[in-house]
Amino acid sequence: GGLAVADGGGTTVEKGKPLLTVRKSDGTSQDILSDIPGVILSVYVKQGDHVDRLKSLMSIVNIDKLRVTVDVYEKDISFVEVGQKAQIESIGFPGKKFAGEVVYISPQVEEDSQAIKVRIDVDNSEHLLRLGMFVSAELIYGSDKKVLAVPQSAVQELNGEDIVFVMEDKNRFALREVTLGQSFGDYVEIKNGVQEDEQVVTQGSFSLKSEQAKESFGDGHGH
Repeated sequence: GGLAVADGGGTTVEKGKPLLTVRKSDGTSQDILSDIPGVILSVYVKQGDHVDRLKSLMSIVNIDKLRVTVDVYEKDISFVEVGQKAQIESIGFPGKKFAGEVVYISPQVEEDSQAIKVRIDVDNSEHLLRLGMFVSAELIYGSDKKVLAVPQSAVQELNGEDIVFVMEDKNRFALREVTLGQSFGDYVEIKNGVQEDEQVVTQGSFSLKSEQAKESFGDGHGH
């Protein structure tokens, strides 16, 4: 029978919303409803076309959850597993992180990039991410090993060495050279140089470093 399309491509539709109307051979009309919430990607028919049960009318994608494909190099693939959590970022939304989860790891290495394709399902319930956007992904790697970490702001550099200040008592601070490990967002691992029960200065460490440098090199005047 005849057909009238209610919405064109790119239109957001709700579950149960009429998508198009079909005029049946007996002269009655029937609305075709969307069975999912999403966005109309393509419409394959136009008004007046004859349709049957085998003809594709349109394609709809649910954008509440999108799938991202990222490249992971061989040296890093041992840290990736299905079910692993991830954080997705887009240059279109600076500072915004989208939660994701690894759902598939390709069994082969791509010849052109020498990387392995990893697919991540991403929460897009705010409908900010768009199909075809370029994004970056940070895979969250967890283990049973506990590490000592401090805020990045606590670590300074003095004479080419990474340092932190620990509080020895109310008005006295001690400078410690430290060895850094992995970074975790705003935190960085301290492999050695600080004990777990010591209090590290996280604010004002730059001014403490300046005072320390002044003491190390003198005030520049001869005596």
